[in-house]
Amino acid sequence: MGVCITVKENKDYRLERIVKLEEAVKILPVKLQNALFWAVENCEVLQEMGRKSEMTLEEIESAMKDVWEEESYALLMLLCITKSIKESKENEEI
Repeated sequence: MGVCITVKENKDYRLERIVKLEEAVKILPVKLQNALFWAVENCEVLQEMGRKSEMTLEEIESAMKDVWEEESYALLMLLCITKSIKESKENEEI
């Protein structure tokens, strides 16, 4: 009957995605789970920090490898957000 998605279908889809996300998070190391929850709770502050960062994408990617190996997951969350912001800005300029 067309492409329109009903409110119920949208809620079902969102619930299904949340369940899949919960399942994925459960298999992560506990330290990474905690960092992820921390990042969600502090997302606005982390986004602001990311916007103010003067790091290049290359520096961010290099740092991401280092902090992953060091299991500095909170810093990894900040770097991921910063990278996303930088990539978004680059795409806007194109």
